[in-house]
Amino acid sequence: YGIVGFTDGELTLSIPGDSVSISESDMSLGFGIDIAASKDVSINLEYINYIDVDGGQLDALSIGANFAF
Repeated sequence: YGIVGFTDGELTLSIPGDSVSISESDMSLGFGIDIAASKDVSINLEYINYIDVDGGQLDALSIGANFAF
C-alpha cells in the first residue's frame, strides 16, 4: 500500500539563557506491506519519509503486528 500525508514539525534547542526553534512542513510519502502470518495475525512493515528539506530529512521504518480477536 502507499501512504501520502502532511507533516508539520518543530525542533527547539534550549540552553541556559537562550533558545532556538526551527519549524518545517513537508509532504509525507511512504509505502508498506501486510504479510499474513496466520488467520488471526499479520505482520506489518512500513517506511515513511516524513520531512525532506534543505536542512535534512526525517525517515522512519516500522515493524508491527495486527491481531484479530
